[in-house]
Amino acid sequence: MKFRLHKIICIIALSVILLPNCRNKNHRPDTPDAPGCPTTGRIDYAYNFSIEAIDPDGDSVATRCTWEDGDTSDWSPLVISINSILVSHSWSDTGTYYVKAQVQDKLGAISNWSEPCSIRIIIDEPPLTPTMPAGPDSGKIGFSYDFASSTVDPDGNKISIRFDWGNGDTSDWGLFNSTGDTITMSHTWLTPGTYSVKAQAKDVYDMTSDWSEGFPVMITNLGTLKWRYFTSVYRDVRCSPAIGSDGTIYFGSLNDTLYALNPNGTLKWSYSTNGDIYSSPAIGSDGTIYFVAYDGSGGYLCALNPDGTLKWWTQNDLYSSTSPAIGYGDTIYVIGHGWFKAINPDGTLKCAAEIGFSCSPLIGSDGTIYLEGSIGFSVRLLALNPDGSLKWEYYIGHAVSSELAIGPDGTIYLGCNDSYFYAIQGSGQLANTPWPKFRHDSKNTGRFDGP
Repeated sequence: MKFRLHKIICIIALSVILLPNCRNKNHRPDTPDAPGCPTTGRIDYAYNFSIEAIDPDGDSVATRCTWEDGDTSDWSPLVISINSILVSHSWSDTGTYYVKAQVQDKLGAISNWSEPCSIRIIIDEPPLTPTMPAGPDSGKIGFSYDFASSTVDPDGNKISIRFDWGNGDTSDWGLFNSTGDTITMSHTWLTPGTYSVKAQAKDVYDMTSDWSEGFPVMITNLGTLKWRYFTSVYRDVRCSPAIGSDGTIYFGSLNDTLYALNPNGTLKWSYSTNGDIYSSPAIGSDGTIYFVAYDGSGGYLCALNPDGTLKWWTQNDLYSSTSPAIGYGDTIYVIGHGWFKAINPDGTLKCAAEIGFSCSPLIGSDGTIYLEGSIGFSVRLLALNPDGSLKWEYYIGHAVSSELAIGPDGTIYLGCNDSYFYAIQGSGQLANTPWPKFRHDSKNTGRFDGP
């Protein structure tokens, strides 16, 4: 009885040891489908191949591929069955290769080889350097501008283009387009400056071109309000400004005040007069500001120091909207109510001549003072000597509606109400004096140091 009990115990113990290793027969993994792969590639570039590995017993699995170039990959690390496994490979020679996959479970059972996928390996050339981007050569901050470029790929591959905007920012790669297509992208600059826009291309195999030649774009804040300065309620500003050599802006208002503003729009100083200011100021070689104010009964010429203090003023019965000019020796020429007057820099009268009309004078390089205006229905262009004597005159016959301009050969230009534009021969070009005409120079910059 004791021996039989001992035998039963041994049988039970042996069963405990052997039963865990006794299971259904292990099955080898399913034959995988053909690997997922690109159809075309280039030499010396690694491509991923996707293999779906399934084991009927649910065992973890590994995979490998044969590349048809004499090489077979090592088994991959084990993964859970049903997962896709990526295996990569590159080829050093061109040709068409047929890639197969095989799966092995953790117990060493191996599937059959899969059906092949094919990949054609070629020698890929990068795209040619793109054309210099085309777009606007100037713009304003905060606005979006389009730029376009194109190139071709020697292999006929689709291409993508990106842009370097010249401010440290580079666009993302665009969508792939057919070789030769024009690619357009837009950009917005937030800081004024001159930027060089370039383009670069790549093909579907990530072969990149050189950067194109840069296209210069000047971005400014032109057209955006920098500042504005309030003068007074219901009193217009009708005066053209004059700008000093230090950037100070001088202008008058119908509130009987001449203003001097800093370039940032803050008040530097102001000077109160007894009359409205329509005329544009003129600036002397020493920085003196000359302008005409009109108090209702007559106008007067006022001279202010650069700090805004009064230098002198003189009652000259001047017309309110005529602007002074400054000739040689800082002589100031003003016209008012039919009189031409030359004023010395100290405010004393140098000479005067009756001409019968009012206008803003223009000074030639030989000292000739040109004036235009009408007496009744008689319209004339006058050329006066510096002492006010008549040098010559030309009868036009119709009212003149424009300021005079002078060409480099001394030609005087003006437009009239008879539908004609006139060119009349004068002598010399525009005088090189502190302020030879309305708005200072032929470009009408209104700047003391203008051209």
